[in-house]
Amino acid sequence: MSEPPTIDGVIDAVEWQEALAIGGVADQSTDMSKPLIPRPTTFLLGWDPDHMYFASRTYIKQGYKPYIPVGRSHGLAYVWDDALELNWHPMGANVPAENKANSYKWFLNALGFIGDTSRLAVGQQFKSWNPQFVIEARLTEPGSAPDGGRWWEMEMRATTEDFELDGPHQAGDQWKIMLGINHFPGWMQARVPCRGPYLDPHGYNVMTLAEETPAVQVTMESLSNLATDGTAAITVGAYNPTNEPADLSLSIDIASVIQRDETLHVPPGQRVDYRLDEALPEGLTAGKATVQVREGERSLYDYVVPFEVGAYGFLLGPTSPPDTTSFVFEARFNPVRSWLLIKGDTYYLEDSSEAQALRYQVVRLDDDGEPLAEAEPVAEGHITLVADYFLQDMLQLPALASGTYRVEGTMELTGGRTRGPMSAIFVKKDEAKEYAHWWGKKHGDIERVLPPYTALKTRGSTVESLGREYEINALGLPGRIVSNGEAVSAQPASVIVVIDGVEHAINLGEPEITETTDWRVRFTGSAEGAGLRFTAMGWIEQDGLVYTDLTYEPAGEPVTIEALRLEYPLAEEDADGLLCIGPGANYSSRTTMLLPDDEQGSLWSTLDTGINGSGMTVGSFYPTVWIGSERRGFLWWADNDRGWIQNNAVPAHEAVRKDGAVVFINHIVGKPSTLAEPRTLSLSWIATPFKPMPKGWRMAMATADGTFHQPFRNVRTDSKTGQKVFQNPGGGLLHVNWIHPESRYPEEWEDLWHQQRTEGFGRWEAADSVAHRLQWQDPYAVRGSASFTHMSFQIYGYGRKTLEDHLYDYFGAEWEPDTWHESYTDYAMYLFDSAFHRGGVRSTYWDLLFPMPFTDLLTGLAYRLPDGRVQAGYHGWNLRRFNMRLYALQEEAGLYPGANGSHSTNAYVPVAMPWLDAVLDGERNYDLASTPLDWVDNMPIDRMRSMSIPQSWGVAICWMANYDSEDKEAIDAAKRVQGQWVWMHDSWRNPYIPQLPVMPDPVLNWGVNDVETVYHPYWRNSHVSSPDDDVLVSLWLMPGRAMLGVFNYNKDESKDVRLEVDLQALGLSPHQTTARTLWVESAGQATLEAKTGALQVESLPGHRLILIGLDSPVYKELERAVMALPAEVGQGRELLSAMTGFGLVDAEAVRFAPGDAPGVKSDDTIDVAMWRLPDRVMLTVRNDSDDTRDAVLQVDLDALGLAPQLPWQEFVRIRDLWSADKSAPASVLDFHGRTLTVGDLSPNEVRLVGIRRY
Repeated sequence: MSEPPTIDGVIDAVEWQEALAIGGVADQSTDMSKPLIPRPTTFLLGWDPDHMYFASRTYIKQGYKPYIPVGRSHGLAYVWDDALELNWHPMGANVPAENKANSYKWFLNALGFIGDTSRLAVGQQFKSWNPQFVIEARLTEPGSAPDGGRWWEMEMRATTEDFELDGPHQAGDQWKIMLGINHFPGWMQARVPCRGPYLDPHGYNVMTLAEETPAVQVTMESLSNLATDGTAAITVGAYNPTNEPADLSLSIDIASVIQRDETLHVPPGQRVDYRLDEALPEGLTAGKATVQVREGERSLYDYVVPFEVGAYGFLLGPTSPPDTTSFVFEARFNPVRSWLLIKGDTYYLEDSSEAQALRYQVVRLDDDGEPLAEAEPVAEGHITLVADYFLQDMLQLPALASGTYRVEGTMELTGGRTRGPMSAIFVKKDEAKEYAHWWGKKHGDIERVLPPYTALKTRGSTVESLGREYEINALGLPGRIVSNGEAVSAQPASVIVVIDGVEHAINLGEPEITETTDWRVRFTGSAEGAGLRFTAMGWIEQDGLVYTDLTYEPAGEPVTIEALRLEYPLAEEDADGLLCIGPGANYSSRTTMLLPDDEQGSLWSTLDTGINGSGMTVGSFYPTVWIGSERRGFLWWADNDRGWIQNNAVPAHEAVRKDGAVVFINHIVGKPSTLAEPRTLSLSWIATPFKPMPKGWRMAMATADGTFHQPFRNVRTDSKTGQKVFQNPGGGLLHVNWIHPESRYPEEWEDLWHQQRTEGFGRWEAADSVAHRLQWQDPYAVRGSASFTHMSFQIYGYGRKTLEDHLYDYFGAEWEPDTWHESYTDYAMYLFDSAFHRGGVRSTYWDLLFPMPFTDLLTGLAYRLPDGRVQAGYHGWNLRRFNMRLYALQEEAGLYPGANGSHSTNAYVPVAMPWLDAVLDGERNYDLASTPLDWVDNMPIDRMRSMSIPQSWGVAICWMANYDSEDKEAIDAAKRVQGQWVWMHDSWRNPYIPQLPVMPDPVLNWGVNDVETVYHPYWRNSHVSSPDDDVLVSLWLMPGRAMLGVFNYNKDESKDVRLEVDLQALGLSPHQTTARTLWVESAGQATLEAKTGALQVESLPGHRLILIGLDSPVYKELERAVMALPAEVGQGRELLSAMTGFGLVDAEAVRFAPGDAPGVKSDDTIDVAMWRLPDRVMLTVRNDSDDTRDAVLQVDLDALGLAPQLPWQEFVRIRDLWSADKSAPASVLDFHGRTLTVGDLSPNEVRLVGIRRY
């Protein structure tokens, strides 16, 4: 642009005449299949060497004001707002080499505020991008747009620095851009049609910066258009900034029935417009519209959009005229805390600045709905502080008598005018009397030791907790941390106060232990220094969590300090990765990084993770940081920064390398402050892993949904009305979350639970029957099936947890939106007690278990800043307590372990994870047609290592991903790549990867699921080396054998792999170790030169895996095995491979001759010999008769030690190890009948059958 536009929110046609204009947005879809929406929207883009210029105009119908529920401050705009949603990918010569893959995504709402500013790089999302755009927005006057409407206009200027560019823009630079607009009104995510999802720019439209080129502007700003009444109303304008005339070729095609090919002759310095305004032929209601503009052979504009007449008519539907006598008023009561929130919203006034105050009064009503005679108001007052357009206050009411109360509010405006009064009613009940059947009941008893945790051991200030040992100081901070036998801490934690530039380290003594039980230790403590007094009160729980309320205050007179920080020095040896998680759910603001081991000073801070991404009104507080490795680590969590003094320029958290340690820092006071009153903050910490991985976890621990609806919902009719229970007269889904059978009547629930457990319902099998059929052979299958054994919920939102709506209506913000405060959890546990003990439910799945920020003051999770704005808080400690009690209830019902899982893609709640058995990660949509990235690209090494290794937490991790493509083979291949990558990270049970859902049988037989197996990840595998950094080798080591996972991390190149294996270090004999391929998708076989330890694999494709088994069977044991087998079997390689694969070539194996096999009975015509180990047998079954017959054997699984003793961890499988007849039917084990059938056994035929308890 030759002259920059004035950024004032007024889109001046002359100022923007040199810009590109794009009109017409469609309902978003990754494949450009959804149609044009009827609301006109135009985007304009221009540039000069130092700037990008961007503007947008959209139609606002009469009486509507853009909806802004969250983004009322800079940095807080989000998807719920009426807003633009933008993703731009610069690709020009000024993009630094390290940023070539970066795109930049943000929201820009109707107030002109931005939010969720994200740098997207190779599948990862970083919220540390802090653009300083200049933005102005406005609403034009009512009636300035068609049908009495108006326009929302926005203008923006961005510097090259805003997009992290190195140098000026130049003609020819290209950008891939997504231009989206959300809502205006209702729920509608629309964009200029392009391919691909919101976080992957590969399929976006390409914009090329041009100079000395006509500027094309295509707009569709008529309300009579292809989406409303079928009118093709398009204006194509071109401005010629050059000194020469320009001839442009215009082509318009509307469903192949309205076609125009025109030449626009544009004189120098002038604009020419072409207008199309033509109705579609009768009967034509859908098609595609294309607009193309060319100058010679060069394309200037190319646009295509589907359309459908009448689509999305609600966007232009009538709006009620504004009521100038009322205002948006809230008065909500929290009966548990006796809090009343009074709130008047000034934003929806035509002129918000007119609001001066909110006057309120609270009175108790009599039975006739009138104020009690002669009674004083319960509360009354004026609110004058406006923050984020709200006049609000939260009152602490006195203890109220049961009854009905009315709140009345009047908004006072300038000039003595008022709006209102508005009123609201609330009720106070005697909860203990009204809800006696559950109120105060503590189902899910956590006042005891819960397995696998063990009793806490206390020695002075030292406490031991299952594999960890802590020494704490007077404030509950760590003096020493040991996990898995090695130090997590490098030095004691410290409190540093800065006064007049001088740092004061507070002397921290020992705590006073005030209570000791096997499951909890309580403490208090105090310290003084730098004119401050510190006091603490807290506890240590059985899983190792340390919680403390820490108060700091002047020891005497007020004290001015410059800073206060808490420092936690951590041992460098295991400070490998750092994880920080904040809001955003699947698209959370987070850091997943490997800490550089060659840098000193600051390594990371929450300013790197992103101040805007934190979602905080002030500062950069994030609720959790973990620093560690898969061996041990340190986890910090706090629900909020109440008691802190934040500064936008100082990070809330930081990691620094100094004095031989990696120091995690909380910057509690981030700016000079005078302390005159006590301030209290709350925090918690815990060493990881929380617990050892349980026996058999690789096969038994996973989680999936499957029952959001049927069979618990949408299968029954109401016993009183005959109508379906699961229905919504308005259409769509109603509830999907209730923790009880499908009935609105609690008196029916117990009978329905019993029916679902013992009889089933409709086509749904009884829960007990499912468990009887599946548990012995696959415990997880009982919990992973869509049956009455498994219940799926959303932990947050998507419907209430009961059909007793009156409870939610009464408890309000104490319960909603899913706060999981104590009374809410009490009620849920009351329901779950029936589900587990009487309903046959064996497991639960919790969707959306993310760190969720709350901004409702009435929840008690958020708080007000001094300027009246609200600072968000989280409910992690509530989620922890909820899951802890649920875990206890499941353990009481005999369901431990494996009964509780969550979905937490990209956003774990680690403080709750000690009480989870499995976490589901990886949900995200990928458009395979538009992206060159596969799942490994999107989940690179640093992401996996710093977040998703099961051993880091002591919790199984399983995976999902959603792929969009018309090519089913492409989806299959993408899923298989995903499966192989997560296997490398020791995640084997993945219900959402149906192509590779479970550990392959050869791997299972090799012993990888056994309790003795130790995982050595590729980054810590000292036993196997490769000269090629792209070749990653994970190791699973078990007694007498090993398995290698060899992965080619170079996607684009096949590798001939050569590895050096230290066989002796693996406990294998260099003289007789053999290698076998246990699983491979595409590669040559593995060959081993045992004497040198050289292992070779030919042609391993990119992003593919081969699993190789190594073992050293003793020659004499091989010989003994061969000699003991019947002569008919022979001594072939296949047979020996089957026996060694099954683990029977072992000195401990005991052989029993035919007729002597213990625990096995058959008729006289069947001879059975046995090889036996404690957890497996191999039966040699011979038919001595002259007829082909089924050999039916009675097998005493209990006497042989083959029956599962741990019903949720162990299982039994049979293996047909060898048969001369390759078409022989599979042997069948009737577990409950204790019979084994070897079918169609010919005369004198021998088969080898294995039975194993895994």
